[in-house]
Amino acid sequence: MRNSKLNTKYWVACIFAATAFFSHISISDTTKNKTELKIIKSNVSEIKNIITGISYPDQDDETEVRFRWRCKDSDYPKVGACVDDFKVGDKGPAGGIVYYTTNNGEHGLEVSLVDLGFSSWGCSGTSVLGARGAKVGDGKANTDAILAAGCASETSAAYLAAHYKINGISGWHLPSKDSLDFIYIAFIQIWGISADPDGNNFYWSSTEDNAHYAFTRTLSHSYKESDNKGDFFGSLVLPVRPF
Repeated sequence: MRNSKLNTKYWVACIFAATAFFSHISISDTTKNKTELKIIKSNVSEIKNIITGISYPDQDDETEVRFRWRCKDSDYPKVGACVDDFKVGDKGPAGGIVYYTTNNGEHGLEVSLVDLGFSSWGCSGTSVLGARGAKVGDGKANTDAILAAGCASETSAAYLAAHYKINGISGWHLPSKDSLDFIYIAFIQIWGISADPDGNNFYWSSTEDNAHYAFTRTLSHSYKESDNKGDFFGSLVLPVRPF
């Protein structure tokens, strides 16, 4: 009987202890969950505020494309177009020599350091009226007019100049009459040397004189003349390029 009472008290004590233990865990977990829930709600509220504050571009707004360029005298690319200040005598973008500049050196013309040999002007006996421009900068239009006339062969001065490429860069043409003058002046004034150290060779301009003749000049002296357009060994081809 005594043992029975002891057993009863023992089991009551165990049940009470177990109830207190699990009740403590339940209360603790519930409090923890409530705290975490409050934190989550607070974070959600902050995220909503951030999203609300974000401004989105209109659908009609165009995306701006920004390029990086490696500019003159720079080892690193920069955003936006280059504004290079070239001077007469500088090395040009394609590796030639700058002989004429505009816009404070931002643009101009460079001449190749390599001539393309002797050639005829082409279109002998045919007037190319669009190739009469004599001013600096007229060379491109003159060259285009000669090629468009359809009377210049693939060995003609205009064709060779227009298809010239160096350092992977094209866009060359035959210089105008006045451009040849500036090339001569640039070399003499800067280096005190001739652009034609080999002698008195004549160089073709893209400026036509008439149906049978086109203007040429030397680059070692100030000699100028009008040469027969069909004379293959009369003058050399020296391409120039705008930048």
